[in-house]
Amino acid sequence: MLPQIIGGLTDRAADRAASLFSRLTHTIVRVSDPETAEMIKLIDNTSRDVRFAFANEVARACDAMGINAQDVIRYGKLGYPRTDVALPGPVGGPCLSKDPHILLASVAGSGIDLEISRSARLVNERQPGETVTAVLEKLSAQRQDPFTVVVAGLAFKGRPETDDLRGSMTLDILDQLVASGKCGELRAFDRVVSRQQVEVLPHSITYYEDIYAACEGADLLLIANNHPYFADLDISAIYERMHTGGIVYDYWNSLGQQPPEVLSDRYFAIGNLVGKFQ
Repeated sequence: MLPQIIGGLTDRAADRAASLFSRLTHTIVRVSDPETAEMIKLIDNTSRDVRFAFANEVARACDAMGINAQDVIRYGKLGYPRTDVALPGPVGGPCLSKDPHILLASVAGSGIDLEISRSARLVNERQPGETVTAVLEKLSAQRQDPFTVVVAGLAFKGRPETDDLRGSMTLDILDQLVASGKCGELRAFDRVVSRQQVEVLPHSITYYEDIYAACEGADLLLIANNHPYFADLDISAIYERMHTGGIVYDYWNSLGQQPPEVLSDRYFAIGNLVGKFQ
């Protein structure tokens, strides 16, 4: 378990909290008060949000220029330790989707506006709308809607795997697909999230236990989280089941290490939507 930050109103309160959490972790970090402990949590999560937002800015810039963002990020830091750009992708979850907002609201009463933190959250929150619009435009250039769309990976993250849908950006992606008016059928697949969890979502979504079956006759497969299962997909088998000319859009570049001839010109990743995958 991660280290636990302990700040008590009194020494006795802090001692008792430390005693409790010491049963869960070997690392207890004592700070002066609860406010410092809470600020550490907000700052840590907001810093991650900012880092991921920059990665998504890189993806936006590379898409605009027709450059592969995965190559820019991967090769730009080889042997260059001062640069460590994160990989782009949906940014959400129960912490990153709310903690930056809590931090912004906490300091607003003091007349402080944290411009970088606010902008980072904006970048990450508008990403689903931007990417869905771009992908559907690309698909519309090849075929007529309405489309049959498979969304794979509903939980907010896949590593480590979880069935937690709180703050999942995949739910925003689903919202954007429905709002586009171009999707005739939505299908969902997740290795961990259950049928019951999908059935209570606000949209009409058909749940599949097998991703290959879900792709039968589909126009678009969106891989929305980074579960390791997706890296081992048989992409040729996926293409065979999809509608002729159907495409795969992978928010996490899960299959990016496969040879270009295997991926063909039907596989695209975030930051690499323009032109053929290389």
